Amino acid sequence: MKCWILIIPLVAALPGCKKTKAQNTAELQTLIEDGCAQNPVNFIEQEQKSGQQLYVFGPDDAAFRQRWQDLQSSFRAGGRDLSGPDKTAFVSRYMPRFLQSCTQFFAGAVIQCNEFRVGSPELQRCLEPHNTDFRRFLAQNLKANEKGWVDLESLPSEP
Repeated sequence: MKCWILIIPLVAALPGCKKTKAQNTAELQTLIEDGCAQNPVNFIEQEQKSGQQLYVFGPDDAAFRQRWQDLQSSFRAGGRDLSGPDKTAFVSRYMPRFLQSCTQFFAGAVIQCNEFRVGSPELQRCLEPHNTDFRRFLAQNLKANEKGWVDLESLPSEP
């Protein structure tokens, strides 16, 4: 009887050990969306460190900047960081074209890399060429405005 107590949990756990391709795809898609939403966050943090404006965060740039400050204060007070669905919703509201272009750019990576577990070294290796290509895509397609600031919404809606 003691043997069965040990074996049953193992047998029951086996189907959950390996995620299905659909689960991997969903997790990878979420990771890509979060990474795409992280780009503008990195850009505004880069501006804050440099002390000068470098980017335009969509047509409502001033509202984006104000809301960013409000969110940062709110999250700092709560001991949290803006992440996940909150971050994606925030970026999507102000820069839908950037977010759409980025997620569409990585659609091929989701298909190509979905066999690897999120967080695994294999996934990192699979995504690296796509990341390099995306940096090149940004360099080629982001346009500066008349003041020389890079407009994040200047990306084509279809990469």
